[in-house]
Amino acid sequence: MKTISTAFLLTIACLSAFAQKHTAIVKIFKVTTFQPNGSITIQMDTVKESYNKLDLTYFAKHYNYPKPWLPDSLRNPIYKSQKVVVSVGERDDKKFHYSTYTVYDSLSRVTAFGTTACMVCNFLPSEYRVVYNTNGNIEKITKSYMSSSNAQNLYTIAYFPSGNINEFDCFNYKTLVKRIELL
Repeated sequence: MKTISTAFLLTIACLSAFAQKHTAIVKIFKVTTFQPNGSITIQMDTVKESYNKLDLTYFAKHYNYPKPWLPDSLRNPIYKSQKVVVSVGERDDKKFHYSTYTVYDSLSRVTAFGTTACMVCNFLPSEYRVVYNTNGNIEKITKSYMSSSNAQNLYTIAYFPSGNINEFDCFNYKTLVKRIELL
């Protein structure tokens, strides 16, 4: 009988731990869009997810900011103080050929990423620059086209002390166009 009750208690404890680990948490975001004509749109977005941390990858997945060239990981211990280039497209037909690249600092963090041009795809070469705060969190990302030294897009990020993002602002040519806040 003692063996059965011990096994039963162990089973309950394991199921409880599994449920706590995989329980989805409800997060409420206030998404404010600032229109060029001066109007403001506010939407409340309730997301039920099992993410432990609200980081930049989370915002890219759910809100498409910053996209489309955000690397899968913003840290890679394999690369230190290196630039990694990946070619895309057919090499025989130069029109479709373009490359993406990622630059890593000495701490294996992404400090820049971007693309070369693709004539048929009709996009210009662009570069994103990543700036970190003293805690090692991303503070801002700027996007500019290679033909211009001025940043066309700016993303600024504020954090809770826990390291979760609590506010994400998107600027287009120095004008705030979207703010996403965790309530």
